[in-house]
Amino acid sequence: MNILVCIKQVPQSESATVINADKTWIVRGGHVEYKMNRFDEYALEEALLIKERLPDVRVDVITFGPERCRDVLKRAFGMGADDGVHILSHDNRYNDPGTLAVQLGREAAKGSYDLILTGIMSEDMMQAQTGQMLAENLGWPCVSSVIGLDLKEKRAHVKRELEGGMKSLVRVTLPCVLTIQAGINIPRYPTLSKILKANRKEVKTVPDTQIDPLQSCEVIQYPAKQRAGVVLQGSREDKARELARILNQKNIMR
Repeated sequence: MNILVCIKQVPQSESATVINADKTWIVRGGHVEYKMNRFDEYALEEALLIKERLPDVRVDVITFGPERCRDVLKRAFGMGADDGVHILSHDNRYNDPGTLAVQLGREAAKGSYDLILTGIMSEDMMQAQTGQMLAENLGWPCVSSVIGLDLKEKRAHVKRELEGGMKSLVRVTLPCVLTIQAGINIPRYPTLSKILKANRKEVKTVPDTQIDPLQSCEVIQYPAKQRAGVVLQGSREDKARELARILNQKNIMR
């Protein structure tokens, strides 16, 4: 069985956000520190657990982005991934989920994969669409928000999370795409021996395909700071009645 895990490099949450002069995207300079997307770590760990349970399983990883994104591939190798593909992009612009799905799908179609895993979303954009669009481009079935996975005879028995605390059980035929929810497992730390091997491992680098983006970012800006205070006047009873009226008006007490 061959498994492909899509991973993404995202900024550390405490990194400062700097908007470019055109207000069309974010400046990614030396002031920013990066890491592997947390949700993708769960997806990679799930693939590695499958590799440990079943014989003849290969786990590859793929990422899209500039040269610095090779670091997440090396971390994936340190965790236990076998091989990696880096779709190299030099453009510092907004990449919509549809465009990413096309780029990832073209590389995924070149391999004989039985299963593709992605995180449910990325920590920076939180759109939760790339995995589903990737499945659509490949013509594969897709199950999202996966919190449990068991593979049996070319089928995936999947437990997925629904709203309101509900869960559903889904049986899907391989090949398929699954988007993994946080909490399905506990991602492992890279081991020293595997990190040393990762530094010697070659990464397959391919240029990104120049396609017209399906979406574009028209403008990006910081949230406007709005502070409006109201000073209540009168007796304590008057202030209480006025406060209750304001809260009711804003649907806070309903």
